Amino acid sequence: MSVSLDMARIGQLREAALSAEKAGRAGEAQALFDEALALAPKEPRLLNSAGGSALRLGDTTRAEALYARACKAAPGELEYAVNHAIVLEQLGRAGEASRLLKGLEAKGRHDARYWSTRGSAERASGDLAAASASYEACLALNAGHVRGLHGRARIALERGEGDASARYAKALAVNQGDPNLWLGRAMALEAEGQFAEARQIADALSAQMPGWLDAHRYLAELRLNTEEGALEGGRFADHYAAASRALPGNAALALAWVGALSGADCTPEAHAAGEDALARMPEDPDVRVAAATAA
Repeated sequence: MSVSLDMARIGQLREAALSAEKAGRAGEAQALFDEALALAPKEPRLLNSAGGSALRLGDTTRAEALYARACKAAPGELEYAVNHAIVLEQLGRAGEASRLLKGLEAKGRHDARYWSTRGSAERASGDLAAASASYEACLALNAGHVRGLHGRARIALERGEGDASARYAKALAVNQGDPNLWLGRAMALEAEGQFAEARQIADALSAQMPGWLDAHRYLAELRLNTEEGALEGGRFADHYAAASRALPGNAALALAWVGALSGADCTPEAHAAGEDALARMPEDPDVRVAAATAA
């Protein structure tokens, strides 16, 4: 009878913790999960649930510890191992994640998520050939797997495969809203010499997502590499000006703009961009340093 009551209490605590998480009360969610885990410290499903909550709240260190405990409590359970590997990779321990998943291939070989996670870990640890094979195994099980399609396209780009842009197009067919896929396709098109198409995508990303620094950096590089006279007057970076008008209080954007111009030895233009940023954000210490350096 007492076990039944304990499980009921644990379930109540878990639900309360998830509700607190959903409401953005991270500390309360953690405390409630800890209270539940004090009653059942080796319950793998509870550990896995607590790990997922910690991950969603941005505490990867706590999530990793909880997933590790779940794996220890239920050795060989694929779901817990995959979750653990995802967090290990986020913590910069991709090799460890890859080794963990390789040891579970017999259990995971018919699971697309297993192969996608393994491919990501292998890519992060520098083994592109193994990552390619893992993504292919994922797509053989589920041809429309979003992460599998993206991962395999990224591998194709990084290895210089001739079908990289086509792979990105295939990934975009099932996930049109992912800007990283669009950026990857632009890079692949550039690598294949299709500069106008790459530029069209990069221009759109820069205009539609003024706070996305990766898009601005890529567009600047593309323009320097493919646009005649782009270096003159710092023209290759004028999209930063448009983005800064849209987001006048974004210090990171201003710093990237100054940095792009300074890096290309466009000294007068970097100075002007620094002064522009300083006028908009005079109290920001990083902006002040960047403006002074450019001056």
